[in-house]
Amino acid sequence: MKNIAVIGAGTMGNGIAHTFAQFNYNVHLIDISEESLERGMKTIVKNLDRMVAKEKISEADKKKTLQQIKTFTSIKEGAKIADLVIEAATENTALKIKIFKDITASASPVSLLYESVYKLIIISPATSNTVALMAHGISNNLITNMFAQAGKCEIRSLVFACDTEPVVITQAPKKLVTLYPRDIDLENFKALKKFKNVTVVDNLSSLKKFVTKLTK
Repeated sequence: MKNIAVIGAGTMGNGIAHTFAQFNYNVHLIDISEESLERGMKTIVKNLDRMVAKEKISEADKKKTLQQIKTFTSIKEGAKIADLVIEAATENTALKIKIFKDITASASPVSLLYESVYKLIIISPATSNTVALMAHGISNNLITNMFAQAGKCEIRSLVFACDTEPVVITQAPKKLVTLYPRDIDLENFKALKKFKNVTVVDNLSSLKKFVTKLTK
């Protein structure tokens, strides 16, 4: 596995792209506009500069990492040769709608599941609505269809679920908010954990751990 497509250049997406690029993967960072991609890349550069200042990496490492990342506004083009597609577009409603409605976008990555191109799919983050759809076998958008077809092809899925505790503190657009997931949300989370070839995590540390483990 060498080519990674990350859909969404927001906080989580650019962080995932940065991490894979730093470990010498070819990364295609995809978002709905050049402006969003530019902001994401500026964040990556800023984080790399911080690492250079702390002498964790060299200027040569920074340059090499940035060379590993290419940006796309087309999902079809950005995900065309991907061995792994990561959807991290939750913060970007416009992009999320585009992903769900773009039939061409869904056809390209899903069809590659049947050709054994993908060895792993990562859904991060997965909202309670997405978890509910997957737990009940409903595949009505790109994400849930990828998950369903991966299961049928016995391809491993890694899901970072959001609403997993009776009380959850999450970042809203303007501030931190406290949420109280419903019993059905918690039940769906538990049900999804029982699926064959599915690993469900509830924190970033576990996500990073299993990404490393499952991509070796």
